[in-house]
Amino acid sequence: MKEKMNLSIIVPSLGSELASEKLLILAQTVERYKEIELIVVVPENYKGCMESEDYSMILVKSKGKIYAAMNEGIRHASGKWLYFCGDTDTPYIQNLRSVIGEIGDILNSWEIVVATGIVQVGKKLREAKIDNYKQLLIAIERNPTHHQAIIYKKNFVISLGMYDENYTALADYKLNLEARRVIKEQKDLYCHQTNKIFGKWDIETPGISMRRRRKNYQESYNAKCGHLNNWAFRLLAIGVEVLTYLIGSAKTFIENNNFRD
Repeated sequence: MKEKMNLSIIVPSLGSELASEKLLILAQTVERYKEIELIVVVPENYKGCMESEDYSMILVKSKGKIYAAMNEGIRHASGKWLYFCGDTDTPYIQNLRSVIGEIGDILNSWEIVVATGIVQVGKKLREAKIDNYKQLLIAIERNPTHHQAIIYKKNFVISLGMYDENYTALADYKLNLEARRVIKEQKDLYCHQTNKIFGKWDIETPGISMRRRRKNYQESYNAKCGHLNNWAFRLLAIGVEVLTYLIGSAKTFIENNNFRD
C-alpha cells in the first residue's frame, strides 16, 4: 500500500481483453504517483492477466453485480477521495490531482465533500452539477450527472450508505440525489465546482444505465420518489419517465427496423 494516500480510483470490470489492456496502461500511469491507488474490482471467478503482481493495482474480487463491486472497492480504498470510472474509460490523472490540490488550498469553515467537473463524452463536454436540490428540477431531470465527472470524499459516501445494491443501473443517480439533499440541509458541507475535465467516457461501450430498458426508467422514478414530497411532483416525474420511455422505445423500433428512404 502506498503512503500518504489521497485518491483511490475504483474501476469495476468484467476483465475483458480490451479492458484489461487499458487498465494495465492506467496502472503504469498511476504507479508514478505515491498518493494515488488503482482498485480494480472483478468477478469472483476472474482469472486473467491482471492478477500478475507485476502491475501496480489492487485487484479485488466481488460476488455481486456492478454496485456491489463499487461498494467492495470503497471498502478496500485507502484514499481520502474516491473517483469511479468504467474499465474502458480514461481518467485524466493530472486534472484529478490538480482538483484535489485546489481543495486542499481552500480555507473556510465548510467541509468540501464533493468536487464536480466535466466529463468528455465523444467530442462533447458534459458538466456535472449536484448542488441544485429543487423539487421541480428533480421531477423533470433524467440522471444529469455522470460519475466520471465527480470526486467524492470517502467518508461522505460511507455516511450516505454507499451504493444501493438493489439497483441494477441507477444507484449512482440515487446516491447523487441523497448527496444533494444532505449538502443543502447541512450548511457546513460544500460542493466544489471546477471547469477541469476529469476523464473521458468510452461511449463505444456504454454502461447499462444508458440502455433503453423499462427497468432503468422505473429505477429513475424510484430514486426521485424519496425526494419528492408532494403528489403533483411525483405525478410529473411519472409522466417524464413514461414519455421518455415511449420516445426511447420508438427510436429503438426505428433503429431495429432500419427505416430508410
